[in-house]
Amino acid sequence: MPTAQRPEYCLNCGAKLTGKYCAECGQSGADFRLTFRELVADFIDGQFNLNSSLVRSLVTLVFRPGWMTREYNAGKRVRYVSPLRMYLVTSALFFLVLAQVSLNTVIDLSLLENLETREIVPLPPSGETMLDEAGRPVEFPVNAAGQLRGITLTDLGQRDPALRWLLERWQAATRNGLDVFRERFLETLLDNASRMMVFLLPVVALILKLLYIRRQWLYIEHVTFALHLHTFVFLVLMVLLLVGRRFSDVTFWSETAPNVALLIMTVYTFVALKVVYAQSYLKTALKMALLGVSYLVVVAIAMSATTAVSFLLL
Repeated sequence: MPTAQRPEYCLNCGAKLTGKYCAECGQSGADFRLTFRELVADFIDGQFNLNSSLVRSLVTLVFRPGWMTREYNAGKRVRYVSPLRMYLVTSALFFLVLAQVSLNTVIDLSLLENLETREIVPLPPSGETMLDEAGRPVEFPVNAAGQLRGITLTDLGQRDPALRWLLERWQAATRNGLDVFRERFLETLLDNASRMMVFLLPVVALILKLLYIRRQWLYIEHVTFALHLHTFVFLVLMVLLLVGRRFSDVTFWSETAPNVALLIMTVYTFVALKVVYAQSYLKTALKMALLGVSYLVVVAIAMSATTAVSFLLL
């Protein structure tokens, strides 16, 4: 059998070969008729490179805050996994783990039972008159026995079309019971929350851009920092959920561990900001505080909107 000749031009992009690998696309210049040994070797090499890059990226991300962001923004990218890929994989794993944790015991909906008929404005004591905002006496409805009773949400809904529409949506969503509603609502909420976090990243990067406006960095460089930071946060929360699920009866994991996780994430953020943006400790602390407050406001607004949308989609 004749020996396979090395092609003169790259079989992938057509560029002239000047070495073992194509200078344009990086593909090997070997003949396309691979042997079984070469096929297996190529697979093992690809898996080893991917796994080694993933391990290297995770170790660097966790134990050297901000270092991988600085390296990546400086152009040293081949040795690390893409920030977006790391974020998407970690985010998917986090919400998958979160979905497995029983949130039904955390979220108590017993207070919402008979919501439509519960009195939210009770009758005043006998002989007293309740006044509205305009100073006029409040008119209370009458029950089936002809006696005055307190005002319910249903009564208010008769006067307010928007409230009436919300009550109708609530009745439709809970027609099979609160337990079924809770399960469907949490499933929808987690699904929408994972999407919300993706759209939140550009906002965080914009806040960083404004905080470090004098640096004249590209916006995408701040996006890289936001991706790495959120990846670390997801890793910490994932460990907290997994270990907490295993040791849920241990007081430390139910009370102290969340505070420890918060402290770890706070210290990590400070060190990462200091390493990446290289400002003084005082400036870094002040900007981290501004970043934290801004982030909490944005998350609160985004989660409120996500919760409302999740309810309306039921």
